[in-house]
Amino acid sequence: MLDNIKRELRKKFKWSVDITNPLEIPQNIFNKFRNQYESSLTLEFLTKQFPDDHVVAITNSDLYTTGLNFIFGQAKIGKAMIVSTHRLAPTFYKDRGNEKLHQDRVLKECVHEIGHMFGLQHCKERGCIMSPSGTIKDIDNKSIEFCHMCELQLK
Repeated sequence: MLDNIKRELRKKFKWSVDITNPLEIPQNIFNKFRNQYESSLTLEFLTKQFPDDHVVAITNSDLYTTGLNFIFGQAKIGKAMIVSTHRLAPTFYKDRGNEKLHQDRVLKECVHEIGHMFGLQHCKERGCIMSPSGTIKDIDNKSIEFCHMCELQLK
């Protein structure tokens, strides 16, 4: 999956993308009562590990942030973003395993969070990759593309 995400992000953003060895996230970021990692603290950890780079992190661990039961991903403007594959997997919803659908969801969320990393807000344009991702259906129903207005803001 990571090689496909790397290839697609390289194509979409014209970036150099490197895959590093997996990192061990500190246990103090893990909430054992929720069985989830706190995403803001995870982003802080990642920016300290890679202070001179933009970080695109993908984890199979479940994520949450204050006030929400879970999140698919989160970004820190200008520095880092993280996406969890945990709730993006069709099997999480008792669907048959579908690797292509899983990869499409992960890629969409990566592009969405990269948009946030570069300062984009949620978009009201249905289908825009920057439209909110509150549910798995929201992700499935949106395109991988930025709408015209979001595209202009990125330039």
